[in-house]
Amino acid sequence: MELTKIRVKTIGYYHRDSEMKATPGRLPKNLNLACLTPMQNKEKFPNMNIEVLDSGKGELMMESLLDYISQTSCLQDEQPGFVTNKQLLVALTRTGSLAIHLFRWNGTTYLLKFNEDESVNQNFGAAFEHHCTKTDDPINENEPVRKAVMIAEIPRGKGVHSVLYSGQIDAVDNEVNRMHYELKVLSGGLTEHFWKTKSCMFYWQAVFGKADVLIIGSRTGKCPNDPKTTWPKEWPPFSVYQVETLEQNQIPESAAEECLKKVLMDPAPEWKPLEGEESVCYFLDLVEEYVKNNGDCYVFTRSDENPDWIVKEDEESVAEFRDVVRHYLAS
Repeated sequence: MELTKIRVKTIGYYHRDSEMKATPGRLPKNLNLACLTPMQNKEKFPNMNIEVLDSGKGELMMESLLDYISQTSCLQDEQPGFVTNKQLLVALTRTGSLAIHLFRWNGTTYLLKFNEDESVNQNFGAAFEHHCTKTDDPINENEPVRKAVMIAEIPRGKGVHSVLYSGQIDAVDNEVNRMHYELKVLSGGLTEHFWKTKSCMFYWQAVFGKADVLIIGSRTGKCPNDPKTTWPKEWPPFSVYQVETLEQNQIPESAAEECLKKVLMDPAPEWKPLEGEESVCYFLDLVEEYVKNNGDCYVFTRSDENPDWIVKEDEESVAEFRDVVRHYLAS
């Protein structure tokens, strides 16, 4: 199966604190290879049922990336056409409801994935991240968020769309090579449910996270709902019993095979990387068609019922995002 032609390069790193301030040059945590050691003793299975609040209580307006941009010369050096975050790029590869606020300023269009639900979710994945990167330190609730700043080149005809964006990096191999890893913990691991409902999203998260390898933790569920937690195994609930690697470039072909099978679920539609790539390119082409002038404010929306983009010039709705961008980039 043909893989995506999108190319991603890392241009910097930073830590984001609870005040959304960026400290450029600070690196992600190193992967502790001991996490890949087979687990034999169920009494030592790592507990994932630890609630850790997202440090910063949710970043709503890309504040830390804008703060990073204000402290560095990345805009001048890279001259991107667009600035956004990893979450939006991943969302653009898939179908479904989506609302995006756009503001054009000094030759660059800033894109924000708008979410009306601003509630803070418990960050359960932090427990697995800690397990895979720990030394002797206990897990902390107020950990900084470790991010990379990247450039994605999206093919378009004879050229490319250049997108500067930030994304959280779970771990790197070391401070020299800085190979990125995505860390994921899944109930039951790489099950039929994963391949049919999550594989596409995980693939694009890895692509835009510049992660060639994903580290997958298989965990138990609730007792007694998960048979592994009852006799004869009696494994602890919500605990990791296996950690394995999954290569990014193997996901599409494996998903295509698994989606055709019928075990507990009906066969699922096959997805292809080039379809997601084309979806991103089409959206960026559309943005260039409408958002042209300095100070332009637009809202692009699509719904589950109508996959076509609805484009609306809307200064009032975008005002808050516009003001945040101008605040950080005033100079």
